[in-house]
Amino acid sequence: MQRSIEDFLEKFSNSLEKLLKNSLIAREQSSYLKYKKENLQPSECLQELCCFVSESLKHDTIAAHLFQHKLISFPKKEVGEISKIV
Repeated sequence: MQRSIEDFLEKFSNSLEKLLKNSLIAREQSSYLKYKKENLQPSECLQELCCFVSESLKHDTIAAHLFQHKLISFPKKEVGEISKIV
């Protein structure tokens, strides 16, 4: 019985360390995103989330280029000339 309590406490401690590290990263990312939103230049575009679904299992440089092209073409149509996507 004593060993299972020790195992639990060790696993709990390790999980808590990971949670704290992830929490810090999430706060830093949130802070950075807020800063970028507040300081966005007229020719910049903030792309927060994008998901592509493909039947292909091949994810090479050609596929990445095509996805980037699709990703960039949408805000250009909506906003016009964009010099930077953050």
